[in-house]
Amino acid sequence: MKSLKGKVALVTGASRGIGKGIAMVLGEAGATVYITARTLTKNSSPKRYTGSLNQTVREIKAVGGKAIPIKCDHSIDEDVKKVFKRIAGLAYDCGNWLCHETNLCRELGIPAVVGLDGIHQIQDGERLRVDGSTGRVYRLDFVEKK
Repeated sequence: MKSLKGKVALVTGASRGIGKGIAMVLGEAGATVYITARTLTKNSSPKRYTGSLNQTVREIKAVGGKAIPIKCDHSIDEDVKKVFKRIAGLAYDCGNWLCHETNLCRELGIPAVVGLDGIHQIQDGERLRVDGSTGRVYRLDFVEKK
């Protein structure tokens, strides 16, 4: 995998299973990974579940990565709002403007771009302007990385 140094990722459900696996790979590749789940510490989980956000953080650090745990129940809007406020930036989704996270972004004043099949065409270093009224994204210029 190419280096993700300088990139930020959000992985939900990162205390166990596939979410944890994705967070591990992103962290090992150099991304700063914000991880969310309902289980922050081992003792806060019902006995039938294993894993916790703090355990995932330790494992990502062990492979040289950086992870920031945020306890969050994604079925509770207030929890999700706290996550978005903490890592506020440009959110994008290839779904539609009715998706839950997009509506929360709109409510919080965080730019959200949706329904863009070509979102992958945005390059590192590009400066963008997002028109919140129309949903249009404009390229301002390109800053070459050194």
